[in-house]
Amino acid sequence: IDTTKTMSTVIVDFQKNFLQIINNLDSISGNYRLSLVSFTDIVTIHTLLDAGCVSNSITNTPLAAFLTSLNSIITNEDGSIPDNSDGALESILNGDAGLWRDNAFKVIILITDSLPGGTQGIFNNDIKERVNSLSVQAGSCGINIISVNTGIGTLDTIIRSVMENYATQSNGRYIENTIGTNIYAFVDSFFRNLCEPSDNICINSVINSSFDTNV
Repeated sequence: IDTTKTMSTVIVDFQKNFLQIINNLDSISGNYRLSLVSFTDIVTIHTLLDAGCVSNSITNTPLAAFLTSLNSIITNEDGSIPDNSDGALESILNGDAGLWRDNAFKVIILITDSLPGGTQGIFNNDIKERVNSLSVQAGSCGINIISVNTGIGTLDTIIRSVMENYATQSNGRYIENTIGTNIYAFVDSFFRNLCEPSDNICINSVINSSFDTNV
């Protein structure tokens, strides 16, 4: 998740409502993992996927640690535009935020309002090729990217193109939201539409969600 200043409305809303996503995951499968990664110019890994499975309780240690980390995030005045979302994505795909389970449904939720720009905050052809390669890598590994474009008030066509490509190359989903609220509902609907709770295949599956979160 992007934690630069323009993301303040998005982050507060996501923090307030994230438990609704957890409740839905519990209804689909009580066996899932969460990690949290934030970025400005730098990438911060808050919690790891392999810290342990979540099991239908907010008092469960891995979930409690995730929620504590999510709720402690504040926006940062620093950070350039573009931001280092590509570095965050690379860290997750390299396993720095924990290891994916082979039998898991794998998801990266990327929430930002700016272009990828590495540590230098510059979007150019090299960065464009890099993020395309990372998106293809995610898709080849069976990792779906939900890319959430939160350009408050306006949507840059180049940002849209890049973020749509994340989803296209990884068989994920692209979401636009310019008001900065109710993003959790779009994410929640993605998981809810995976399968109905009555579907035994889904109930017995493992859902493994990595948040480049922007979660």
